[in-house]
Amino acid sequence: MVEGVGFNYYRVLVNVIELINGKGMLAMLFKCRWFNNDPTRRRSTIMDRGLLSVDSNNVWYENKPFILATMAKQVFYLDDTAMGEGWKVVQVMRHRNI
Repeated sequence: MVEGVGFNYYRVLVNVIELINGKGMLAMLFKCRWFNNDPTRRRSTIMDRGLLSVDSNNVWYENKPFILATMAKQVFYLDDTAMGEGWKVVQVMRHRNI
């Protein structure tokens, strides 16, 4: 998940890319497959009883798959059997700095 203005962006990690510049500085990039959860699009996300479901069949931003690793937040996806094939319930992780 990446926090946006007004709503969050959800994705599945496809690849991790490690970049090292000439001074030895390291930058990590995540290549992602973004779910289309455009808030103006009907049924892109469903909020039911406090649980958020996203449609993982519809992808978004295929020409912009990369983010910096520091921008990402960890989430887990569980199959949403009530919504059908391809729908996932989003569970956001809250790390306790352990």
